[in-house]
Amino acid sequence: MPKLHFGVTLVPYTYGSSGRTTHQVAEILEGKYTIMETFARDNEKEIRSLLAAQAGRYAKMAVKGREPNLQPALDQIKRMFRSYILSRKLDGRVKGVPTKASLLGINHRLKHPYAKRAPRPSFFDTGLYVNAFKAWVE
Repeated sequence: MPKLHFGVTLVPYTYGSSGRTTHQVAEILEGKYTIMETFARDNEKEIRSLLAAQAGRYAKMAVKGREPNLQPALDQIKRMFRSYILSRKLDGRVKGVPTKASLLGINHRLKHPYAKRAPRPSFFDTGLYVNAFKAWVE
């Protein structure tokens, strides 16, 4: 039985001097905030529907002798995750969210990351974590 997985592509963080990778950051965030788990639970029905529709197209392509591909559905799940984070769906629902860094508007992409700014979505400091998100089927 195929299984859907969520994770991140392995990319080093170049902002700051943490020396961490997206994988290390994702493990820390998942352990503390259950971001991907909560995303999957909140969007389970839509994800199932999306994969079922793509599986139907996958089967039709295979019957026609063309290379089947689930990537369109997996790309849509990635867009859903990005939207989920940017829409602040975890705020007030998960302990510790919104994060203090997001409320302070901390942004490590800028020259002065700790300068006073408007709040930003939690988990979207540099954008690397969200952009490294991926879904795959095994």
